[in-house]
Amino acid sequence: MATKNKLFIIILLAINIILIYHLVKNIEKFSTFHKKKRDDKKIGVIIIATNSYFLLGLRFMKQWMHYYDSDIGCKFYFFSDKNVLHYVPKNFHKFVRYIETRHDKWEDATNSKFQNFINIESDLKRDNITDIFYFDADTTVKKKFDHKWFMIGDLVGGQHYNDHTKEKPYDRNFMSAAYIPENTRLPQTYYYGAFFGGKVSNVMNFCRKLIQNQQKDKKINYEPIWNDESYINNYFHYNKPSTVLNKDFEKYFTISDKNGFEGHYKDIKNNWNDHYLKSLKKDKDCVFNNLNIKEKKYECPYSLYSEE
Repeated sequence: MATKNKLFIIILLAINIILIYHLVKNIEKFSTFHKKKRDDKKIGVIIIATNSYFLLGLRFMKQWMHYYDSDIGCKFYFFSDKNVLHYVPKNFHKFVRYIETRHDKWEDATNSKFQNFINIESDLKRDNITDIFYFDADTTVKKKFDHKWFMIGDLVGGQHYNDHTKEKPYDRNFMSAAYIPENTRLPQTYYYGAFFGGKVSNVMNFCRKLIQNQQKDKKINYEPIWNDESYINNYFHYNKPSTVLNKDFEKYFTISDKNGFEGHYKDIKNNWNDHYLKSLKKDKDCVFNNLNIKEKKYECPYSLYSEE
């Protein structure tokens, strides 16, 4: 009888050892977000994903979590009318701050970028954010990346993929605060409105100036040709930033990439599928990449806990 008890205890111990081993191995598979990070730097990432851009913003954030491979920590500031925390595993909630935000039209969303930075300035200080970056919600991450290719200066802009054109699409209305004259003698680079960032203090000064320019144009009831992008290009034309070249950007990210999402994205209607949102709530580990909502193909080829 005593021999049987000893054997039973030995088997139990062996099972526990196996379970503990697999638990440790699974923990090791977690995203690099769980690894020890440097204390001297921390990146804040702003995503504005109201209305029909919610799914796109969620996709971008989850893809970032999957592919980001750096010793510098990150925190997301997610502006949306739908609570993104319902679609993210609980152990990632500490990396995401949801800011409830509503926009009545798409222009309000695109023009809110600069004010949204100012709105969270105190949060950035509290969270010890040293560098802050904006990425459009419909950005796709293509492969593993670190911070080095975009964290390159005090104020950073991204060379637009259309910068190769001789005539830059600057705003030419001399009454606008976004105006750049055709006969400018300064070097000309056309920058994304979909990406910018840098040191927190520099970005805040940049945003305050562009808010002032927006207010000036509102007084004359004028909207620049490319909205916020026109203001960004005006500022960068006269205050040249450190520039991420498009060839470097496109190694890792694709801008303005709807990638299977159906719908007219200048329409404020929430054109997501309720069934799909419910499935995402149930499968919070899902990092969806290619999907077609219209045909209800809900594919999740990547996981937050992937071994890749």
